[in-house]
Amino acid sequence: MAALPPLIAKAQKTTVPWLSRIDSEGDIVLGSVLRAVRNLPGFPFPGWSSDESRRLVAEQLSKELSGIRRLGLSRFTDVSELSFDQRRMLLERKLITPCMAARQQGCSIALNRKGNVCVMLNEEEHLVVHMLYGGGHFDEHLRRARELMAEIDGHISFATHEKLGFLTSNPHEAGDGLQLYLMLHLPALALADMTEQVGRACDKLNLQFTPLFGSDDDDESHGFLLCAGPTPVGQSDELFRRAISTAAEIRRKEEMLRIKLIAERPLELCDQVGRSYGQLRYAHRLNYAEFRRLLSVLILGAGLDIVRSDEVTDPPLLMRLLAEGLIELAPGSLALSKVTKESEQDAARAYSLLQMFRHLRFHFCSPYFSSPSDHE
Repeated sequence: MAALPPLIAKAQKTTVPWLSRIDSEGDIVLGSVLRAVRNLPGFPFPGWSSDESRRLVAEQLSKELSGIRRLGLSRFTDVSELSFDQRRMLLERKLITPCMAARQQGCSIALNRKGNVCVMLNEEEHLVVHMLYGGGHFDEHLRRARELMAEIDGHISFATHEKLGFLTSNPHEAGDGLQLYLMLHLPALALADMTEQVGRACDKLNLQFTPLFGSDDDDESHGFLLCAGPTPVGQSDELFRRAISTAAEIRRKEEMLRIKLIAERPLELCDQVGRSYGQLRYAHRLNYAEFRRLLSVLILGAGLDIVRSDEVTDPPLLMRLLAEGLIELAPGSLALSKVTKESEQDAARAYSLLQMFRHLRFHFCSPYFSSPSDHE
């Protein structure tokens, strides 16, 4: 069995940042991704570059970035050295983008020591930095991201324009060179069929509200991205404040809907949680899209104390342990465990859940039943 590339081994061992704070900050606001983009002067931007120019850009940037102690990068890995499943695993963790996953020659990736900063060379721009943070302290996330990019900007000269700011492959995206993605878990909004309404409201604020796991899932995972940027130079502060304020309002709406579900529609709520519990507990095959949807409702049930564990009595910690399944049982992670066929993955996912339910000694505690169900 061939050894995994160090980059992949490191990513597998590192806690997923945007799932790391569920145990202390609830399950609604998961975290954020800050995306910074830069280009070198004197080289064609990636959309017009050749294999040779990409090689030269990667060579120059990797050397200069590796010398920035605060960044603390591991060795750069050429994307062409990574298998499809290894790229998919990085994509599932939100470390890289679909664009980077499809790249080949002259494109490289490196992680920092903590595994929460991913540097991509020759993605859509010469340099793309993803900074991932857990929890809802977005102002702190922005401060840390800007400090890190200021350090990078102090070491490397990038392509800029006096009025336009940082230059990009898409002229309309030139500006501050920073985007903010807020990651939200909104099962109550989804169960109330209100996500489209939230999306329309965000559009009016020049914000994007999209599914967390891709546009083809019809929001079934109940995870969403609230996206701000890119912005013209000098305008990111205002848009980011608007995004953070909007996220706080969405969070309040989700909390109110959860209370409303308990008070006004308890039978429907318990039915949804019970169905999810039963399918996850007894299914023999689970595809990944179905698994995400069911797990989202189960996490909601754990937060509302409808689902309990004898082994993990703290509900927030139980929610985090459940949420980690989103990554551990994702197709890329299962494939790297040598479960490669889709049908085998569906069966392995169901079997892993069976073992988890047994180990954690789960109970479905519906108030409509005379006593908690015991499925040891």
